[in-house]
Amino acid sequence: MKLTNQSRLNPGAKLNNITGENKMGLINIEGINKAEILAALYNKSQPLGMGIIHFQSVDMSVNEAEELLKQDTYFDYLKGRIMKIDLSGNGLRTSLYDRDNGDGAALNAIKHLLK
Repeated sequence: MKLTNQSRLNPGAKLNNITGENKMGLINIEGINKAEILAALYNKSQPLGMGIIHFQSVDMSVNEAEELLKQDTYFDYLKGRIMKIDLSGNGLRTSLYDRDNGDGAALNAIKHLLK
């Protein structure tokens, strides 16, 4: 069964009318290629703090993301970009990513994958 964008958001949470994201900051990512999610989030994230020292302006490919996911599923900083995401399960908590990259940034980065 293919879920719509709306049904991927936590169904019990109230939605923010501006971003379409729920207050819980949880998006259902079941059935979506996690390497595509990681690459999309990485490519839209920004360097922060001391991460600027390791910052690389080159976008991440899905192949590179696949290799990284073989090593770990939690990413705090990645090549200087702030991530704060855990891709180990079927729910993506976006609150920390959004805190550092802007309100609704995670949903905006991956919404093309949720269709």
